[in-house]
Amino acid sequence: IDAYNSEMTLLFDEVIGYSQVFHEKYQLGCFYTDALRERLNVDVTFQNYGGIRSTLNAGDITVRDIFEIDPFNNGAIIYQMSVTEIRNFLMASQSWLYYSGLEIVQFDNGIQFIDLYGNTLAENKILSIGINDYIPAVYENYFPMDGELQSFTTAEAIIYYLKNIHGELNYPDCGRYFKYH
Repeated sequence: IDAYNSEMTLLFDEVIGYSQVFHEKYQLGCFYTDALRERLNVDVTFQNYGGIRSTLNAGDITVRDIFEIDPFNNGAIIYQMSVTEIRNFLMASQSWLYYSGLEIVQFDNGIQFIDLYGNTLAENKILSIGINDYIPAVYENYFPMDGELQSFTTAEAIIYYLKNIHGELNYPDCGRYFKYH
């Protein structure tokens, strides 16, 4: 047991990145969705508001920090969905969601999606969506049956992102969360 605990401590205390500022949960939601989008190589990602479970101090980021932010062992899954299907999900869920990869604008009783280049997306446009497996389990009627479950968890995707893609965090201001009302 002592050997296992010692080995796990070494793993959890590994420094994998650096945070320039203290990050509140809402700022981590932006980081989380950016990291997941990059790691999964998808058009857009969503993360449920309650799934971000910790803040992050300025300074070194460890594996332990990521598991405190995302402790659920959720699988990462990719779907192909139309703009209409995404809109139906957002309108029906009535949940706060962080997102990355597009801009979401609510007007009257509708939602408009704008890509990163400022173009309004057509209703039939198909996008690749990366999310944790909790979201489609809760809102199963809004997701296709043929999602691609990845061989890693969302926490492992974030760790990979920090180690291999972009190891520095600086999200002092972030407003990428949405709830249809």
